[in-house]
Amino acid sequence: MNLLKCAGFHDFGQGLYGQLMNTLLLYRHVFEIGITN
Repeated sequence: MNLLKCAGFHDFGQGLYGQLMNTLLLYRHVFEIGITN
């Protein structure tokens, strides 16, 4: 989780909801990079 914080990702907590949100943001970030490139 600390690596994600350093990478600029949001931290929604350690719960299941937090992990889900972090995963969605990660996929969205990768998706946006894929489109712009």
